[in-house]
Amino acid sequence: MKQLILLLALPMSLLFAGCESMPKESERETAKVEADADDDAVAEAQEELTKAERAVQDARLELKIAQAETESTARKAQDEVESSENAVKVASDTLDHFLKAERDLELSEVQLGLDRATWRLEAERQEMAELEAMYQKDDVATLTKELVLQRGKKGVEFAERELAHEQREASMKREFELTQKLRELELEKRAKENALRETRAEQARSKDEIELKLRKARAQVEDAEKALTKARAKAAKAAKA
Repeated sequence: MKQLILLLALPMSLLFAGCESMPKESERETAKVEADADDDAVAEAQEELTKAERAVQDARLELKIAQAETESTARKAQDEVESSENAVKVASDTLDHFLKAERDLELSEVQLGLDRATWRLEAERQEMAELEAMYQKDDVATLTKELVLQRGKKGVEFAERELAHEQREASMKREFELTQKLRELELEKRAKENALRETRAEQARSKDEIELKLRKARAQVEDAEKALTKARAKAAKAAKA
């Protein structure tokens, strides 16, 4: 009877021993899972921290590049404005010189040519009149007389043609060439002024674009630095857990 009782009691004791060991094994597994989760959290936080540090470096480098690009753009825009201003000054000075000196000089040259041609014709006519008066007394027709009178007539003829030519040139110079040149110089000046206006407008637009680009680059740096601060705090918290 006692043996039977002992035999029955033995499985029960084994059962109780097994039940006592199961919670301990479960606790170890739970602790292992929790430890693994903590390690994953630390690794994840460290990875986020690394990415945040890299993002800050990239943002700062982009800001540096943006600053260099904007400085170059600003210098280029200023050079273009100065070049346009110089072109306007050259065109304005050329127009002023034409109005104050060159046009009057060319008109004076034209008038001088007319005066010379007019006087040359007058001189040829006077000389012809003297020849005719001198040979009028000589009734004998000689070869010398005919040649001299013929030369005198040709001199008058050429002087008349030369004067007519000078008159046509003077008319063309006054009514077309000088007027056309004045118009071209005025148009050139206006074109340079328009180009300067457009260049200044482009400079203003470029300045706004530069300011916007720099503002965005600075904001990216600030955002990256804030993200880095959060990532550091998260990594420190994960390491303590």
